[in-house]
Amino acid sequence: MVSYLSIDRESGKVVRSSLAENQDKSVDSSLITVEYRIIHRLPGRLRLYISRLGWDEDYRRRLTPSLARIPAIEEYRVSTAARSLVVSYDPESTDETEILSLIEKAIESAMRETVPFSLETPRETGFNLTATSAVLALALLVNPLELPVFLAGALVLASSLPLWQRIGESLSRRGEITTDSLDGVWLLLQLLQGNPLAGALALNLTAIGENLRQQKLERLEAELAVLFATEEGTIHWQDDRSSPLAISDGISWKKSLETTESLTKIDSLARSTVLPTLAVSGAIGALTGDPALASAVLPLDIGVTLRGTTPLAIVSALVAAARRGIYIRDGETLEKLSRVDTLVLNLETYRSLNGFPFLDLEILLMIADGQEIPADVRENPSVRVIPDRIALDEFLDSDRIVARLIENAGEWESDRIDVTLAFDNGESVPTADVLIHPRDFRSLENTFSLARHTLSTAGESLAIALVPNLFAVGTGVLFGLDPLLAVSLNGGAAILAELHSARSPSLRKTGFEEITEKGQQ
Repeated sequence: MVSYLSIDRESGKVVRSSLAENQDKSVDSSLITVEYRIIHRLPGRLRLYISRLGWDEDYRRRLTPSLARIPAIEEYRVSTAARSLVVSYDPESTDETEILSLIEKAIESAMRETVPFSLETPRETGFNLTATSAVLALALLVNPLELPVFLAGALVLASSLPLWQRIGESLSRRGEITTDSLDGVWLLLQLLQGNPLAGALALNLTAIGENLRQQKLERLEAELAVLFATEEGTIHWQDDRSSPLAISDGISWKKSLETTESLTKIDSLARSTVLPTLAVSGAIGALTGDPALASAVLPLDIGVTLRGTTPLAIVSALVAAARRGIYIRDGETLEKLSRVDTLVLNLETYRSLNGFPFLDLEILLMIADGQEIPADVRENPSVRVIPDRIALDEFLDSDRIVARLIENAGEWESDRIDVTLAFDNGESVPTADVLIHPRDFRSLENTFSLARHTLSTAGESLAIALVPNLFAVGTGVLFGLDPLLAVSLNGGAAILAELHSARSPSLRKTGFEEITEKGQQ
């Protein structure tokens, strides 16, 4: 059934109508009308046709943030070409009628709102998927059609231009030989051996992975900017805790979202292995005289795998948390949350929260002189009571990762605090690393569970990509492995790892239900 939403330009009144009713009003230029209908439905998934998406770019840009603000929608995808909206939701907690009502409200909201800010920032030079696919198709036809091998090789080399641009930029700007250099040398060795098909396949799989990652990251980061935005057009936090961080400053903000301390360290380690890897490859080539064996060690690209999988997992989690009213500053904060083993708060905050803390960590409760210790605190072995007149540092071991729940800006300054959390009351917003809107212990449980689940997912993704990569390299060096098989293993595993990281995390999958059930026993 086709439905219509019409809004009067002057009064702002919204009217729902059927096809016949809308035809009677089609000549009324004072109305803005959106046609929509359900074209496919499955439990937990709806696909709607929205005609306006095909020609009204401003409407599409308004609809996206409207959808982002609906917590019941786990994931959505807008297609301009198909004029469609695909929505995923949890059918166990939200039925189809309710989700459709929420979508209609988003469609209506997009008719009223002004065009939101744009968060389009340049990313690194990437491969053209169409070009690499065409070159791969040509390389497949070299033998059947008896085409010149050098022609296919030249086209493969031309389609690899973004790779050489990145290598040149890293050398000229930073004087650094990156993991891209390994790919470049490997590609040249394949072409010199008259094997353009392996090179074309490698470039095509790389293009698929890069396009998948960039499109997903851009959509997630745009959605996160909408969720983080304040009415003043700035992000909730302050840049370096001093001045408001403008949403338009997209490059530095995105970089902070995608980076963690561990990622930085491992990426640095991966970069340091580039020259030794090139040296080993050269030594194998010199000793054996076999360029195939020499090239077998070159696809050892841990750094590329990390950059492909970890940011996707982190940004997906930041979006999932923000959709539930939990605002986590950046990737480094999320990583710290996953390692927290101690939570510090005062008695007033403890009493103001709804629910009982069943957190898998130790709680340090700061109590002032004269305050009575509640009975539930005395009975809870995970809670330690500490007089607030004594320095907190005296009670914290050096190896502890400490989170502190604050109520006021500047409260409880300590060098031993790794991450600060606050229930959003305005005053503590600029200084806290995590802002939580639902004021209860369940929100804290969600925060820590989601962080741990995300870092676990990132580790799983790394293993999905790295194990086949190490197998291909080891087998190729020791026994020889067909380059096409090695490329298929490496490229296919990298894409699977990115898909694993890109899954939108749900609190249903993070162990939260298990914590809650344990607390209710």
